[in-house]
Amino acid sequence: LGGSIAPGIGIAAEALFHIANVARNDAQAEREAQRPLDVDRLREPPERAHEPLEVQRQELALARREERDPDLVHRLPALGQEAIPRARREGRRELRGEDRDEPVRRVHGRLHVLALEVRGEPMPARRRAIRRRLGVVPQIDNLDPDFTVVENLYVYASYFGMGRQHLETRVGELLDLVALTERASSPINALSGGMKRRLSIARALVNDPELLVLDEPTTGLDPQVRHLIWSRLRELKRRGKTLVLSTHYMEEAERLCDELVVLDGGVIVSQGAPAALIKTHVEPDVVEVQGPHGVVDRVLSSLTGVRDEVVDETRYCYTADPRALIAQLEALDDVKFFHRPANLEDVFLRLTGRELRD
Repeated sequence: LGGSIAPGIGIAAEALFHIANVARNDAQAEREAQRPLDVDRLREPPERAHEPLEVQRQELALARREERDPDLVHRLPALGQEAIPRARREGRRELRGEDRDEPVRRVHGRLHVLALEVRGEPMPARRRAIRRRLGVVPQIDNLDPDFTVVENLYVYASYFGMGRQHLETRVGELLDLVALTERASSPINALSGGMKRRLSIARALVNDPELLVLDEPTTGLDPQVRHLIWSRLRELKRRGKTLVLSTHYMEEAERLCDELVVLDGGVIVSQGAPAALIKTHVEPDVVEVQGPHGVVDRVLSSLTGVRDEVVDETRYCYTADPRALIAQLEALDDVKFFHRPANLEDVFLRLTGRELRD
């Protein structure tokens, strides 16, 4: 296993805040997982201080999994062979969450690797230096409920040794960026889900990272909040940040990402710009048809250049010229159809199949 993560590239994954020493033994891990949270933990080094108790429990499960499967790391894709320039966004759209988990653990120094560089720094020898240059927004918000909005930012900044005088300006700018200035003194439990997500993004930016990794940044949020976060992410790109995004929303990937990577079973099946992936893997137009299959079959048999897929009661018709198909469908009373341009969801389903995967 070898390769490098050159400037501008990173790997997004679920459970991104799992920063821990997986080499510790199971007994020690269990004792740490059960230890109650206390203020002294806030003074620990960055590698452990911001790790929630749930993360420690999940780390224990990971360590046990690696004991059962010591060759796990050798089955991971050798990502990072090519550089992505600064101020770009790479998205990762994968089949299962575990496909996203394992590559990022290599970047964080949580899986054993023979040769890996992140931003020119060797992993794991310089993992603390690497983490100081990263910002991470986990899928599940892990803000500290004992502190207010602004206190969460100050406490997190202390892990990086940042002085309070510099932080006053920095924190004010971040709260303004995520539209939380008026909620600076609010307790965490008083925030909505969208506010917590925006605060998590602000927290990840406290150390002014070169690379920002976001795992499912808009999952479960209403459209207004989602569009606000998209706007702020575009602003970060204009400021020169490199963003790595993991998402289940195809529209989000298509709107935000310059480069996409699709994994299936831990293997890269395709990579490229969103428009290029669509052009390469699917026809430009899609007609979704609902109606008696026999009737639709007769229509399709009279046409050429139409590829179709049947999913329950819906027939997905892919074509470069939908005019003849639409003309015949409009003449049928018992058929409903919807014409749209092809998108990334069509690409993903074409590459990985439509069957469910657990």
